[in-house]
Amino acid sequence: MRKTPKTLAVAIVVSTLGILALVAGCSGSRVPDPEGIPEQTRSASVFFSTGRSLFEERRLVDAKDVYGQTLAELLEAHPVTNPDVAIVQPAAKVRSVKLDRGVLTIDWDRDVLKFEAEPKEKVLALAAILRTFGQFPEVKKVRFTVEGKTDGKLDGSDVQVFWGRVSLRGQPWDVLRPSTK
Repeated sequence: MRKTPKTLAVAIVVSTLGILALVAGCSGSRVPDPEGIPEQTRSASVFFSTGRSLFEERRLVDAKDVYGQTLAELLEAHPVTNPDVAIVQPAAKVRSVKLDRGVLTIDWDRDVLKFEAEPKEKVLALAAILRTFGQFPEVKKVRFTVEGKTDGKLDGSDVQVFWGRVSLRGQPWDVLRPSTK
């Protein structure tokens, strides 16, 4: 059976109208926003410490809390590119992260004082934090507090001693920036 050009044109118009009706029907229903994704995001690097070296991964973080979210991504210690590598980071909650005149203050929960690792691993864990925040030009230095304190005792631990070789005496620390050659 041979179709005439007129029949073919009618078939195309009917098909097109059917597709348009389907699309129009869909436009009336609203697709829900994805859950857990911030309204505005920003890309940030996190530098994970393996205890021997640092490696970088990119993350999307909430643009309204860039520093806190970047630190949270770092402390989650879940690399994507190499998920089997052991990450050396303290398992402690962060109470607040605030930037004031170029100094980023990270206020830790007291559990940060219980961080167990080799001395070199603790230094690299600090380096991971300093390098992670070195990507932000407005952050010049990083300072730690433990429940608002930089000295004294919490649960029998000396706050100022912190992680041994990583003492709170020498802070704030300069951030680590990438070398420019």
